[in-house]
Amino acid sequence: MLLQTRGIVLQSIPYADNKTIVRVYTEQLGLQSYVVNISRSKTAKIRAVVFQPLNQVMLEVKHDEKKHLHSIREAVVSPVYTTIHRDIIKTTILLFLAELLNKTLRHEEPDEQLYVFVSSALHMFDLKDEGSANFHLVFMLQLTRYLGCYPQAQEESRQQWFDLKEGVFTTNPPKHPLHLRPQEAEQLSRLMNFGFDAMEDLRMTGAERRLLLQHLLSYYELHIPGFSGMTAHTILETVLS
Repeated sequence: MLLQTRGIVLQSIPYADNKTIVRVYTEQLGLQSYVVNISRSKTAKIRAVVFQPLNQVMLEVKHDEKKHLHSIREAVVSPVYTTIHRDIIKTTILLFLAELLNKTLRHEEPDEQLYVFVSSALHMFDLKDEGSANFHLVFMLQLTRYLGCYPQAQEESRQQWFDLKEGVFTTNPPKHPLHLRPQEAEQLSRLMNFGFDAMEDLRMTGAERRLLLQHLLSYYELHIPGFSGMTAHTILETVLS
C-alpha cells in the first residue's frame, strides 16, 4: 500500500552498503521503521541529510502491515529548519531530544495530539531567538502530559516537597529517598508555570538547569516503563555549562 504521511525522524542506523534503517514517528502510522537506499549523489532521489535527527519530513511510503520494516519511495524535509542546524546549543538540545523521544515513543499506534505537540514544539524552537537553553526542560515536562504522567500541580504553599514516585507535591518529606527537597521542588513548580512562548523568562543558573534535568530524567525512569540509559545529556550539560 502506497501512502503519504508527515513524519519526525527519530534515529538512523547504518544497515548495509548504501542502506540505512530509519525510525520515524509518523502522523498517520505512528512509530515505523524503514529501510532506505541512500546515495551520496547530489542528484539522488533520497539523500542522507534528509534523515538528520528530528527533521520533519514528508514521506511517500510503501507500507505492508505484515512486515516490521517498510520502504520509503520519496522523502523531503518539510519544513526546513532555519536556525537549529546553525546554532550549537539548539543542535545539541535536538540530539538530546531525539534520544529522549527514541526511548519514550515505542508504540506503533498513531497519536495525532502527540504528533502535533512534537511537531509544533520543534517548529517554535526553530523560530525562537531567546530561551533556547530552557527548551529541553519545558519540552520534557510538557511531554509527560501525552505520556500520561504529568505531575500534579502544587495546590498550596505548604506543599514544599515533591514525591518523584507519586508525582505529587507534599507537605512533609516522603518516607523514601526518591523526592525533591523544597528548593528543588520550587524549581519544578516554576517550570510547570512556563510554556514555550515564555521560556526566556525562566531564569536559572547553569547548575540549577543541570540539576533539574537530572530530576526530570529520574522522573522519566520512574514513570516510563523501560526508560533508561540516556547518554546525550552529558554533552548537553557541557554545552550549557
